[in-house]
Amino acid sequence: LYRIENSAELADLGLDELSDQGAVVVEWGDRIDVPDAALIEIEHLGGDRRLIRTRRDLRH
Repeated sequence: LYRIENSAELADLGLDELSDQGAVVVEWGDRIDVPDAALIEIEHLGGDRRLIRTRRDLRH
């Protein structure tokens, strides 16, 4: 979503329609507020090692 400048451009992507069909994974998702979103962070530790953290937004 790093190229999205405003809410009209975001609406044009059609993410709402995709969410009716299942999970939607979005890079740079911190630029939008989505109720009940799950945050997945992947940190590269070097070589083939990764640290994966998950968090669920329970504000809503």
